[in-house]
Formats: sequence, structure tokens, C-alpha cells
Amino acid sequence: MFSRKSIFENLELTTDGQSGVEMPVRLYRSEMIVSYFECELEPLLPMMPHARVHPIRRGGNKSAVAIIQATVNHASIPPYRSVSLAVPVTLGKWPAPSYLPLWFEESWGNKGFYIHKEGVTSSEAFEVRTEIWGYPMFLAEIHQEMLDPKTQETVLMEEERILTVRSKRPEYVRQTDREVKFYSIKQNIVCENKIKLECSLTSSRAPDASMVVFGKHPVGAQFKAMNIGPYSLETWYYLDMQAVLPYPDYLD
Repeated sequence: MFSRKSIFENLELTTDGQSGVEMPVRLYRSEMIVSYFECELEPLLPMMPHARVHPIRRGGNKSAVAIIQATVNHASIPPYRSVSLAVPVTLGKWPAPSYLPLWFEESWGNKGFYIHKEGVTSSEAFEVRTEIWGYPMFLAEIHQEMLDPKTQETVLMEEERILTVRSKRPEYVRQTDREVKFYSIKQNIVCENKIKLECSLTSSRAPDASMVVFGKHPVGAQFKAMNIGPYSLETWYYLDMQAVLPYPDYLD
């Protein structure tokens, strides 16, 4: 972990009147793994919640989806695990050009992740992430184990299995600061949720860095029909992560 705590310094804390949660939410010890998988562009278009939200283009009518695994061990809310089915998107009147490597670059100002569905293990996290940020949540079972010293397996279930994802744990990371954006819809308004974080970061373009298999659950079947995976385009690791999660910005 970082010895410095600058990410939490000089925060003005308030209590949210609806949820009673102290804002901004702080994650003191957590991690996030983002696995990108190629898919066809066409099935993603009806999933977009607003005319200003566009899936990234990769050329050849291809796009990508992201499976985001988060483990929160210590935070200002009770611990939880979550798995998100997300779409890397850009925000604007028109889609961004396909020749830009947008799904890997954070330099593009209007790039982020649209959360299509997110399973979470605790009712407290469910309420906060629904009420404050507008994420489409459901309570889920998330089973996680190490198959060997380098391979992590995560199973997402809601009565039936939605997906199983295996990710290789990295050997090398570097400490860095980041801002990651997530988009959601709350009361028919686009919300931009900017997450400021400090972490140990690395990435891998090895196809077997992440693998996914979808189950019979309707959400899993929906993504399976898109011919996603099984091997990843790229996997990003945000380890030893500390983060500040403020109120969203309303963009409409």
C-alpha cells in the first residue's frame, strides 16, 4: 500500500440525506481487474441508454465489452465484491473515430465505462450504488478462488450461473494515480461518475490473461449470443487500490 494518504486529505465529508452514507465514499483497501473482450458492434447499440453514449469502434464493425471485477476489503461502507458487465464508451454527439485506440487510453476526455449490469454481494453496496450513482444492480453470489498461485477464478451467480472469468495475477506493477470514469442513467439523465484512485497498476495483452465462459442465466445468455471471448484483448490490474467515489455529475 501507499505510505502517503494524499488521496483522502482535505476531503469535505457530508451525510447523504437519502441513504445516510457519508460522502464521498472512500475505499481504503481494494482492487479492480478490468478484462476487455472483442464483440460485434451491432448488438451493443440497442444497449446504449442515451443518444450521446456510443460504444467504442475498433474497425470492421467490431467493439468491445469489459468485465470488471472489484473486491473491496476495507472502506467507509461495509466490504463487498462486485462483477460488472460494462461497455467501453465515448460521450458526445457522434461516436469517436475507430482509428483511435480509445478502449485502452485514458487521455481521451470523454471515455469511460457504461455499466450495463452489476452484481454485488452486500445489500449496503447495492443500495448505495443504486441510489447515489444509478447503477443497474442486482444482489448476487460471487465465488472467488485461486486455482494456482497465478490464476484467479471468479464465478458470478444469481440462482443460475451468469459467467466464470479466470484472470492471471500479474508479477510486476507500478504505483500510479488514475481517474476512471463510469457512466450510468439516473432519472433519465446521464451520470458521469469520476473515480479518483491510487493503485499499483499494470496490464497484459496476452490472450490468456483473462478468459470468460457465460452461463445459462438470461444475462449470461445475452452476452454469450454476442460471441464474446473466450480470450481477452487486454487485461488491466488496479491492485492495492485506494479510491474516492464522489457524487456523480449530471450531464443533461
